[in-house]
Amino acid sequence: MANLKDINYGIGKYLEASDASDIPDIGTNRKNLDLLNFKVATNNAYALYNFKDGMIDAYQTEGGVDTGGSSSTTTYDSADKYFWGRTPSITATGGTITTVGDYTFHHFTSSGDFITDTSQSIDWLLIGGGGAGGRHSGGGGGAGGLVYQAGRTIAAGTHDYVHGTGGATKTTDGVGADGNSSTWDISGVTMTAQGGGGGGYHATTGEPGGSGGGGSRGLGPGGSGQQAGQPGDSGTYGFSYPGGAGNTGTNPWPAGGGGGAGGAGSGTSGGNSGPGGAGKEIAIFSAFGVGGFFAGGGGGQTQDTDTHGTGGSGGGGDGGAGTPSPAADGAGRNGVDYTGSGGGGSS
Repeated sequence: MANLKDINYGIGKYLEASDASDIPDIGTNRKNLDLLNFKVATNNAYALYNFKDGMIDAYQTEGGVDTGGSSSTTTYDSADKYFWGRTPSITATGGTITTVGDYTFHHFTSSGDFITDTSQSIDWLLIGGGGAGGRHSGGGGGAGGLVYQAGRTIAAGTHDYVHGTGGATKTTDGVGADGNSSTWDISGVTMTAQGGGGGGYHATTGEPGGSGGGGSRGLGPGGSGQQAGQPGDSGTYGFSYPGGAGNTGTNPWPAGGGGGAGGAGSGTSGGNSGPGGAGKEIAIFSAFGVGGFFAGGGGGQTQDTDTHGTGGSGGGGDGGAGTPSPAADGAGRNGVDYTGSGGGGSS
């Protein structure tokens, strides 16, 4: 075979593969050339155009690696070959951070900031502070309003959270204290979960609130649940219910239960006080609350028997009774901390 330098090719002529058959490692050289161009392309130095074969489109974009076809390259042997890239990590701070399975949770038990360096989709839960039960024929406290939304897009930046505390326990006769509202700024939009209404006392109405407080004896009606839907995709993801009514004003003076985020507080039945309304289950947050339930209403009290109203699921406090169950002094029980639940009424 002639040496390459001895071949006289004219315009429009091309070397045949056999003309270079005695050049060692030409296959390796070709692969190395392809690899070199591949590396340059992924660094965005220049784009390949009509590269014959052996090339895979893998140009970098802000979102990771482009696995689609490109007009300036072809895939090898007409079978698509794809590369995958590691997506940028997300750095977020704020609250107590816990990882459960594939999810990272930020749990706030006091006011603070949630800070993220990347826009992302989140599931979020916001609950107002629970209302206190009334004292002296006291109705159960209403749970704080509950707001939950899945798949909300949140922008990179700082998002301020204000923690709503529960209503203070009554130490003298009177209507239970309302809970305080919780707020959270999401990309400049303020979300609000209202505090729960306090329970009524001595023939008075339960207070309105996120969920309403239970009414006292003497047909005291329960307070209304007033948690509003929040700005966003639907405006319908606020949850609250009213409190239950007290009895007709006869011994043993039972009172109604406070409303919960999952159901209304119950009114009295005969001599039995009303249980608190059920809390709401949020399955993705099952590691928190009470088995994934939040914002239960407080139970109503009874003065002369142990037929007190029990607290609603999700952490509502039991109502007090004049006999030793559940408390010798007839005091209602507090709601479970950090669930937004209402406290029990006191006798």
